Amino acid sequence: MPRTHPSRAFLVRDRHRNLLAVHFFGMLSGVALVFLANRFIVHGAIWAHWVALAWAGLFAAHFVWFSRATLATMGGKGGGAKGGARHRLAVFLEDEEGGEEPAPDAAPPAARAPEAPPSTPLPHP
Repeated sequence: MPRTHPSRAFLVRDRHRNLLAVHFFGMLSGVALVFLANRFIVHGAIWAHWVALAWAGLFAAHFVWFSRATLATMGGKGGGAKGGARHRLAVFLEDEEGGEEPAPDAAPPAARAPEAPPSTPLPHP
């Protein structure tokens, strides 16, 4: 049965992306205002870079928080050791190493489509 609306996990990830974008543009405009104030209102000392550094630290903390919350929605059904993304990655890597035999329902080699013959290079004139 096809979905009629996005999954809850997708909506959570979408909300996190939107909030992170809002935080980034808020930080960017705030830092721009601080630098303008430092340049045109307070002439003596240069202090705006310290505000920008602190704000960047807060943005990094938001980034980590949103990233962890977003990745928490990507574990698959069941979560834990058997249903999560780490388990799927481990299974994928085992398949790449050739550690498992083909599934019993796989077609035998004779029933598969023949491979294309190797191409021969054209002779030089």
